[in-house]
Amino acid sequence: VRGAGVLIAAPWSDVNLTIRNVVGEATYPTVAGQTAGRFLHAEGYQRIVVEGSSMVGTSGIYLNASHRGATVHIVGNVATNIDGRVADGAGGYEGAEFVQFVQLNAGNALSDSEIAWNRVENHPGVSRVEDVISLFRTSGRPDDPIEVHHNFLRGAYPEDPSAAGFSGGGIMLGDGGGSYQHAYANTVVGTNNYGVAISGGHHNELRDNLVIGSGVTPDGQVLGSQNVGI
Repeated sequence: VRGAGVLIAAPWSDVNLTIRNVVGEATYPTVAGQTAGRFLHAEGYQRIVVEGSSMVGTSGIYLNASHRGATVHIVGNVATNIDGRVADGAGGYEGAEFVQFVQLNAGNALSDSEIAWNRVENHPGVSRVEDVISLFRTSGRPDDPIEVHHNFLRGAYPEDPSAAGFSGGGIMLGDGGGSYQHAYANTVVGTNNYGVAISGGHHNELRDNLVIGSGVTPDGQVLGSQNVGI
């Protein structure tokens, strides 16, 4: 699936959707002021499964406003260069929007849900991700937390890696007040600002994560927003 807009869309459709073994490739936006399209944008969903798929240059997966008790499985995917840079209409970019490999927004008491065994690599200067994985205003259940585990994430940079003020990073739990989220056994390498974090909510947990940062890009450019590991 290739294009300049959203590649797979399921808006307010009560969808039970499985995406398996799909290759999604974003092309340069056709309208100034736009970013690369999402690989998947779904709202009002009941069940979402994304497995064994690959994404190149997209603005990732955005899942909004689940049914209560909905299920999310995002497992075993490969993504390269999540890109929120805004097209200037002349082949270049000017500014950026916040995009993620995965953002769950307003997930309501999700059940049997995980983001696991994914590999995401963002390269400086050709990507612009905010949080690579973001759980925003989203909750699991006391006996069934959302599990973010065994992911390999490399790189999270602003448009200019030397710029200060970048607020993104690796794995963000609890943003906006979420609950019952567990992130464990993830490897996060070379993200700017932070590696893994809890920013709010309750009953959220980080354990057994490996976070590695050198404060420079692979070619030695100093990161302007280097901050913390955990």
